Amino acid sequence: MGSVEYKEVAEVLGGRKVFGKSRWSTLAWTVQIEKGFPFHALEHLKEALMLSDREVSSALDVSAKTASRWRHAEKARLPVSVSDRIYRFARLFALAEHVLEDKNAARAWLREKQVGLGGHSAIELMRTEAGAREVESLLVRIEHGVLS
Repeated sequence: MGSVEYKEVAEVLGGRKVFGKSRWSTLAWTVQIEKGFPFHALEHLKEALMLSDREVSSALDVSAKTASRWRHAEKARLPVSVSDRIYRFARLFALAEHVLEDKNAARAWLREKQVGLGGHSAIELMRTEAGAREVESLLVRIEHGVLS
């Protein structure tokens, strides 16, 4: 997974407290995504990235009403597509934090329009797998000193 460990992604999403486990691998994440994340993983992501309810709804491509329903259905699991997107956001936030060496710098970078992303912000592009790959590619180039 490059320079980001699976445990760093887990920390963004609440770790052992949310998932009840502390050992992660690609397969473990795949199984967890297929099961659907607990709602609290979304709350941890929201807190880590300091996102508003509106930004969360937009990032996950769901209505505010749907997100609110999830909040009130404590034990419910999030849909696979939403869990997958949450994982993607957590992974890229962990990578940005690793590359920029600071949580606040990572949050700011994800929100700022980037020349290397065609004038888009990372958070806009992270909604799709193709966009997420662009964001990851730019972060790797930054990490290796190839300015974009």
